[in-house]
Amino acid sequence: MLLVNSPLSVSIESAYLATRILRYRALLREMTWDSIIAKGGAHDSEESRRLARTLLSSIEASEGGKIQDLDRGVVEQYVDQLYSAVQARASSELGAPTASGEVLLNRLREPERRI
Repeated sequence: MLLVNSPLSVSIESAYLATRILRYRALLREMTWDSIIAKGGAHDSEESRRLARTLLSSIEASEGGKIQDLDRGVVEQYVDQLYSAVQARASSELGAPTASGEVLLNRLREPERRI
């Protein structure tokens, strides 16, 4: 998966962004997922946004359709894959048996802290 070739912090942020788009795909009837990512959040790096775009484009290519047209079951499979990939990396790199996504995200958002 694409998340293994980026720094852990970028992988976590991009998985979070992609998951947010997948979960709120119903809102994409009025705008594109790319415009949502471009607007971004205060803590989103450009590298994270770029990887999130790549992840979502890859999902669309695999499914042969738009993100907003995916059914809930398919979306949950992708969310599970993203979570599992980030959890495995975090567990491996941080030495924790299980990694809480919320705790990791908060650690990543601390301005002085780098993983």
